[in-house]
Amino acid sequence: MNAARAADALEPRAAGAKKHCTLGLDLGTSSAKAVVTDIGGKVLAQASAGYAVTSAVSGYAESDPAHWWSAVTACAREAVRAAVRAAGTWPAAIGLSGQMHGLVLASADGQALRPALLWADSRATGALRAYRRLGPAALARLANPLAPG
Repeated sequence: MNAARAADALEPRAAGAKKHCTLGLDLGTSSAKAVVTDIGGKVLAQASAGYAVTSAVSGYAESDPAHWWSAVTACAREAVRAAVRAAGTWPAAIGLSGQMHGLVLASADGQALRPALLWADSRATGALRAYRRLGPAALARLANPLAPG
């Protein structure tokens, strides 16, 4: 997502918002969270929006990436609007954090092809056993401890 698209997702700068603040966004496993802080770190507003983690079969953990975007924009709008109303502030910076490792299979144009496989998905446990049998030299070269998800 580019900066212009992120700004458009919130709304045009509110008239009268003169002071700057920061917007923190966290894309978690089952919800997005937004927090607005002043430059000293005081929380001015916060919001969250949830989305489903589905498990069609035991051991599966999937989520639709389109729901992530909807949740992020909803809670960001709510938190920024509250900060504008309460303190007359507008974000000058955005900080991001996200859920643990996962897999989003995407088309050439960046569209998700299926629900994302989340870190809690354990269907690759058999492949992980094979990976661990590669031996110390191969594992050292790969330098990436894996988990089933």
